[in-house]
Amino acid sequence: MGSSDKLEVFYSSFNSVTGYEYPQRQNIKLHAAETSITVVLDYNKIEFNQEVEMPFTVPAKYKVIR
Repeated sequence: MGSSDKLEVFYSSFNSVTGYEYPQRQNIKLHAAETSITVVLDYNKIEFNQEVEMPFTVPAKYKVIR
């Protein structure tokens, strides 16, 4: 990134689920050269420590972490 490039992330609307605090909304702003991008993430469902199904096989060069 150049000296005038900037990345900002803002977290808001914090909630608590099973003892974990998390931001329900994230605003991400990127300013680089002639480009400006804004992304807003709104989470409507969060789960922690749940089993995840992998509907695909993991290539041998990678390791599955459990």
